[in-house]
Amino acid sequence: MNALPVRSCNGFATGEMKRFFSSGPSIAFETLYREVNRQALAPFFKSCMDVNGRVLDAGCGWGDLASHLNLNHPCGIDVAFEQLQQGRHVGAIGPCAQSDLSHLPFENETFDTTICANVLHYTDRIFRA
Repeated sequence: MNALPVRSCNGFATGEMKRFFSSGPSIAFETLYREVNRQALAPFFKSCMDVNGRVLDAGCGWGDLASHLNLNHPCGIDVAFEQLQQGRHVGAIGPCAQSDLSHLPFENETFDTTICANVLHYTDRIFRA
């Protein structure tokens, strides 16, 4: 799989998302989010997926969930460009692209597994995603 550069597609990002992530989540929210990923979501996903396969983390943020899964071939997408940059900076995610869930920039069958957690409440086009 070829590495994808982090790229911007600001047309998909809503003003509310930009304001939320530019101000940064509170420490309490961030702590809760990381603990839910570590204690509940990561064990669940690990139990029903092949971590050696090609995995798309749809709505990856900065890659916290993927980092708990120890994936061998992860790829991430997120609407928040700043989150993708942070994830790449700290090494939590590898290849990634900015996109929303209703406009995935990949061909069908590119991935063996797609995970999507902590995301749908942020989208205004849930039925298209």
